[in-house]
Formats: sequence, structure tokens, C-alpha cells
Amino acid sequence: MEKENLQSSNNKREQLLEYRKKIQNLTYEEKVKRDLYLRDLALGNIQGPRTNFPSLDKVHLAYFKEEHIQNPLPTMSATEYLKEMNKNNLDLVALDYEEDSIKYILTYKELFENIDKTTLALHKIGVKKGNLAFGMLPSNLPHELYLLYGAGQAGSAVSFVVQGTPIESLCNSINALPTEFFFISNDDFTLELEEAIYKNTNIKNIINVSKNPIKSNDERTISWKQFIEYGYNYQMPPINRSSYDLLFMAKTGGSTGEPKNVMINDNGFNIIVYQLLNSHLDYNVGDRWLRVWALFSASAAISSSHLALCAGMVNILRKMPAPENFASLIMEEKPNHLCLVSALIDLLIYSGITKEDLEGFVKTAGIGGEVITPQFEDRAEKFLPCYLGYGYGCTENSSSAVLRMNKETTIKGKIGIPYVKTLLGIFDPDTLEEKEFNEEGEVCINSYTPMIGYYKDEEATKEVLREHSDGSIWIHTGDLGYIDDLGFLKATGRMKRVISVYPADKVYPEKIEAAISKVHGVIKVSVIAAPDENHEEHLAPVACIVIDKNYSTEQIRENIRIVMKNQFPPYATLQDIIIKEEIPYMASGKANLKAMERDVEEGMKLAKKLQLL
Repeated sequence: MEKENLQSSNNKREQLLEYRKKIQNLTYEEKVKRDLYLRDLALGNIQGPRTNFPSLDKVHLAYFKEEHIQNPLPTMSATEYLKEMNKNNLDLVALDYEEDSIKYILTYKELFENIDKTTLALHKIGVKKGNLAFGMLPSNLPHELYLLYGAGQAGSAVSFVVQGTPIESLCNSINALPTEFFFISNDDFTLELEEAIYKNTNIKNIINVSKNPIKSNDERTISWKQFIEYGYNYQMPPINRSSYDLLFMAKTGGSTGEPKNVMINDNGFNIIVYQLLNSHLDYNVGDRWLRVWALFSASAAISSSHLALCAGMVNILRKMPAPENFASLIMEEKPNHLCLVSALIDLLIYSGITKEDLEGFVKTAGIGGEVITPQFEDRAEKFLPCYLGYGYGCTENSSSAVLRMNKETTIKGKIGIPYVKTLLGIFDPDTLEEKEFNEEGEVCINSYTPMIGYYKDEEATKEVLREHSDGSIWIHTGDLGYIDDLGFLKATGRMKRVISVYPADKVYPEKIEAAISKVHGVIKVSVIAAPDENHEEHLAPVACIVIDKNYSTEQIRENIRIVMKNQFPPYATLQDIIIKEEIPYMASGKANLKAMERDVEEGMKLAKKLQLL
């Protein structure tokens, strides 16, 4: 009997594999027909067999309309898609930005004219296929958008880095990419930075985009006006661009903690936006979308700008204000759509403004990039005049892959459902066999928007973009979770080490450990996550170290602080440096991080009790 059961199980597995292979060979039109059938099956309109595997049954399609499934995918460049979607909106406002406390308005016609001028200047100066434009620019200026869409039209790509990146790290980022042109504003430009870039990188020109740029010591540094003049009367040759070509290089951290440059193409931009527009999200031409993030991340570039602009909205570009001024910014600008993090929504909740104050203009409020607590969901539900949107995804998928698009797709404790053209599956990371509904495993994504790969890192690319037995390519996220009977994703943990810190950035312990281990006198180091003393419901990195007793404890602490200041952004600052006699290890030989985290948390609780006595 046992042998017969095993044979039956093997036969079923083989039949499913053949079924999966047949699906891979379907044309796009045939896949659409199959999705319409699965939608009817999930709605109970028809009766038929199910496999009990989320990626095959696609029960989440019950929440989409037929037209959401039927509408054709865009197959053009991101700039072409932007222009096509707004061919009837040329006189409407596209951008509302601010520089030196003066507000400026640009129509879609003016935006497209500026993009076209940028295209000619980029191509003439030498930013062509194989050579990208690189920048460190603030969120309140439109130049990132000019460069993004202009580079696409010129057959090239862009990459941006977060403001305030230390000079040494900035030079390393430049040297890691095929770039010779660096764009910056007065916010970050200094003569020291200018000298370091020309001395330590292959940058040919620094372009200061500010209206009144700081005076430079080097003639190679030019203004935006001078840069644009390069393109005057230039006849650019025809550009043969594919929607699969590189458009955007986003920096992220991998499971090893080492930063990786993620290559994203035009499809990654367009098809993410297409899926968001083919949903129940309440987006309309003329709506106002507030963006306070610079475009150094894929989510900011795609979800907070390309989406808003392709939908014909007003993209409001502002700097992130001081925490005490955030609520005032919201009430002044009255955006219809917010794409934030939980800490910013909490700023609104505790600011004194009410749900009634927001009801007149807020239509959607979404968050992503973090795990939210039930306590936060309760607060947000009572405060927001709309449901709490929640997105899940990764840079390797170009952006998010799962969403809550209305109240019907909002279940407290669950993230949401996959996009209409996105497959989500839960797999055993070793055998690559798919888990059934409600079974835990690694969350994997199969979509039309995967990254091209990690720049110059084929090995790491193959670890994330893995080919399964049916020939399909899945993004292995490193996250643990399950999909319930209704198609909703529940996250249960992470396979990779990462600390999500305030307000919504990620810190990779291995990278910090690698830097601290080079400090003289440090024998062993483990970086763990501890409750953030200053921001409730967030975590902060803590370094546990074993030191050579021949060295001064205070000197080692000081040297570690110097390393952290020079090599890491402010949000990665260590909350504490704990000197230990020994790092605890598990039977496997790996450091027992959980044990250290428990010890630190208990120590913090005890310290609080003593303070109260």
C-alpha cells in the first residue's frame, strides 16, 4: 500500500509538471483566456477541478474585473508610455515643485519639452547605450525625472544615490558603474566633494542643476543651463531601444549584506504601472500625488512618480520636512494619494489633525517596505478616511508585487493579493516544489517585471532568479510566508538577515560586521536587532563585540563610531556597542543571534525598571 501511495504521488507530481510546462508554452492571448476561466472558477460562476497550488489556481483573480485581465500590456519605452498616456493631457499640470522657497508649475507639454531637451544634451555629451547618467539629487527638483526619461530616449539609463552619502562611498558607487557624468544640486555640492570626485573617479563633468549653482574651482563643473545648451541644434541619430533594455540602476543590499546594483528595464516601469492602473485603485486624471522621496529607489521612481505621471496626475515634489512639520505639509498640499511609511502616518496620527481633516482630499494611503504591527493597523484604521493600502515586493521585481487595492482586499494581518499579471507562489527553497494553500515556505514572484539582473554579478543573479523544473523563472525573495485559500499573502519571517530601521530604511548586519571587524582590537563581532529606544515599533542595530584586552575599550568604541560615520548613512547608526566575553554559538557553529537579541531586550527592560525606581 505504501509503495502504491508513493507511485500515485509521483504520478501526480509528473502530471502537474507537464501541466506547468504546457502553461509556459501558452501565447499571451491563451494565458488571458485561461485567467478569465480561473476568475470564473474562483467566483463560483463555473465548476471545475483545482490543483490547490496558489500559482496555478490564481484564486486572487476573483477580485479583478474582466477588463483588468483583458487589457493589453504596454510594449514600449517608459518615455513613450508616459507620452502616450498623456497625449490628451498636454495642458494639464504634471509637476508642482519647489526651489529656494519658490513654487513652480509645469504642464505635461512643458515636461515633455524639458525631457526632449535633456535627451539631446545627454546624447551629445556622451550618455549613450552603455554609459549611464549618475546623480545625487533632492526630491523637490524635477531634474531626476528629466534625466530618467531623457536617458531612456537617448538609449541609456540612470542611477541615483541617496543624499548625504559620504564622499568615499559616493566615489565607490561611481566607480562601480559605467558613468562619466555626475548630477548634483547646491544641497550637496562642496569644493571638497568636487575635488574628490575628479581625483578618485572617471567623472568627466559634474553638472550642478541648481538655478544659482555654487561657484566651482574646476572648469569641468558646469551648470544645468550649460548642459542643456550642449543639445541645441543637435541632430540625434535614430535610437533603437527595446523595452527590455536597461533604464534604471537601483542599489540594494543582498543576503550577504553587500550592496548590489539592480538593473531594471522599461518593462519594469511600465508593467508595474499598468497593473496598478488595471485594478480597483481610485486613481484619476488631475489627482494630486505627493512625493517626498528622491528617486534612488525603484519604488520611489515607479510607484511615486511614473505611476502618478502616467495616470495624468499632478506629481507634487517636496523635500521630506522635519517631523514636526510633516502634518502641516499634508494640510497645505492636500494630496489625494499618499505613499508613506508607518512612522510618517504615525506623525499624522499624533499631530492633532483628525480623520475629518483628511476626508476632503485623501483617497488612498499606502505603505510598503516594512512589516507593520497589528497595533499600527488599529491606529491607522481609526485615523485614515480610507483603507490602509499595503504593498509587498522587492527591487528585484522592479517594485511591489502584492497589494491591497480596496476594502475588499484588506484583511488585517494579511498583506494583500498579487497584481493582476503577477504570479505568487510559496516554494521549498531547496527542492523548489510549490507549497499548497496555507503551507509556509519561501515567497517567490513570477512576473513580467523581473530585474535584468545584478550588474556584473551573474552568480548572485542566479541565486535570486532561479529556473524551476517547468522552465519558469522565479524571483526568490528570501521571505517566509503562506498564501491562504482566498489568495492573500501572510508574511511570517525572513530567510535573510536585515534590520528595518526608522523611518523605512534597511540595514544589512553583515555589511556592518565586515566594517567593524577591520577595527584594530576587535576579535569577533555580531550585529543584531534591538528595539529602537527613540521610535516605538521600530528596530535599531546593536553591535556585540569581543575585544583584545590589550586594547582600550573606549578607544575601540570610538574607532567603531568613526567607521560607522564614514562608511554608513545616519540611519544605520549603532544604538549601542556591547562588549562581550564571548559570542554565543548554536550547535551548527553559527552565532546565536536570537539569544543575543533576547539578552539585549531583557537588559533594556531592566534598565527602564531601574529608572522608574
